[in-house]
Amino acid sequence: MHRSLAVVVAVAVVLSGTVGVAGVAFGQSVQGDPELDVYLPQETVLPGEKTELELRVANEGDMTFGTPDSRPAATTAHNVLVEAEAEEPLAVETGETPIGAVTEDKPGSAPIVLTIPEGTEPGTYEIDVDLEYTYANVYDLGSNAVDDKTRSVTRTVEITVDDAPRFAVENVTPDVHIGERGSMAVTLANTGSQPASDVRMTLESSSGKFLFGESKAGTTRVGSIAPGENATLTYDVAVQSSASVRDFDLSGTVLYTDPDGIMGKHDGLSAGVTPLSEQTFTIDTRESTLRVGEEGELHGTVTNTGPVAANDVVVQFAEEAQTIVPVVRSVSVGTLEPGASADFTLPIEVTTEGKAVPNTFDMLVTYRNVDNEKRAYEDVSTSAEIEPRRDQFSIEVAEPTITAGETRTLQVTMQNELDETVSDVELKMFVDDPLDSSEDEAFVSSLKPGESATATVTLSAGGDAVAKSYPASFDVRYDDADGTSQLSETMRVPISVTESESSGLPITPIGIAIALLILLAGGYWYWRD
Repeated sequence: MHRSLAVVVAVAVVLSGTVGVAGVAFGQSVQGDPELDVYLPQETVLPGEKTELELRVANEGDMTFGTPDSRPAATTAHNVLVEAEAEEPLAVETGETPIGAVTEDKPGSAPIVLTIPEGTEPGTYEIDVDLEYTYANVYDLGSNAVDDKTRSVTRTVEITVDDAPRFAVENVTPDVHIGERGSMAVTLANTGSQPASDVRMTLESSSGKFLFGESKAGTTRVGSIAPGENATLTYDVAVQSSASVRDFDLSGTVLYTDPDGIMGKHDGLSAGVTPLSEQTFTIDTRESTLRVGEEGELHGTVTNTGPVAANDVVVQFAEEAQTIVPVVRSVSVGTLEPGASADFTLPIEVTTEGKAVPNTFDMLVTYRNVDNEKRAYEDVSTSAEIEPRRDQFSIEVAEPTITAGETRTLQVTMQNELDETVSDVELKMFVDDPLDSSEDEAFVSSLKPGESATATVTLSAGGDAVAKSYPASFDVRYDDADGTSQLSETMRVPISVTESESSGLPITPIGIAIALLILLAGGYWYWRD
């Protein structure tokens, strides 16, 4: 009797909501239970990538009792914490993430970073997601009293590792020196499980000192790459002369077409490249015979101070000056191994306007690398002393005197002061009134350095010439050792004119003639009488 009454009373109480549970009146309370689940909008990933995924947390709660308006109070999950762990070899890089409250009509989201190592076998992998949250087991709407509880649940989602082509940069081999243009070979491997066709890889440099031509990025295409195989892509690159020997970072993106004809993209590739040290040369002057107004020679030594052999090395005179004129601008010295040297000679003319001072000359060294590509090294110079101008010939006149009114022969000795043999030597004398010459030229077939020869010219002095010194000028035209006609500087020699030793009329033959005239006149008058 009492037990049945108690049951009836309990049911009545429950139905009327007049008795509290855990201190909360049933007439003013609601009770429910959140039910959280997790799903992934993105279900496919690729080997060799690190990607951010979004875990979506949904709530399909259950209300035990209460009015429809009070349902959110009974089914909301509060202070939700999300933490995920992936099946090996996949790995979740993020830790526990709070996402706040999750209601039935407002799902929550938790981003996670998932790493899929290169070489991961295609297939389906599980990600366990631990959820911890609080909820109101019983909620009193009148007093806002809450009977909170904490719950932890684990949900599992699946992620598919696709069997698409994947790529990795396995090797980078530069063939470019600092300060030059060259090439770079890149080995690209297909690490995926499907073949890829129409493969195009774009590499971008992180530095303006390592360029793909004039740009920081370059693209090269290959036909196809099967799974497990690789291909070599070649890029034209340039390294600025101000760059140092260091590793330059490259980032890469591969575009491809899979077996279904769908275009794919694999980005996030990276590689490093270290250019070869600069191919350099030095030039030292061994000897110089340069002189103002003459053609001389620059004797030098070129040395390969770079890291590799240089073929077809050519030394070139690169100085641009009006007074320094190279007779031959460049000369070949052959192949130079690293550290090897070779001597060279460049004939150079210094004009008469040149200065007798020490000079530094810009030089240029061209060569061919191992791929027979022509290269040039410009940062090289050498120095040489330019000697003062000198007379090409010296002139000496034996007895440089003449009497007024006289004509005589002059013995002129000219000496070759040059460092080379000259030929077809023509001496010419120039004089002005009151001096004159009927034979003012002489010829010598050749003169060796330091050799002299004596030539003969005639000189006349007018009878009214004043006794003093008059200049006689001499030019020498000749052919140099190269057969080029040259004209020497004008040389002047003083000629002294002296007065005649006799004065008045001469006796003979004028005196004799006058005497005969007198005798004939006297005889005539005598006979007439």
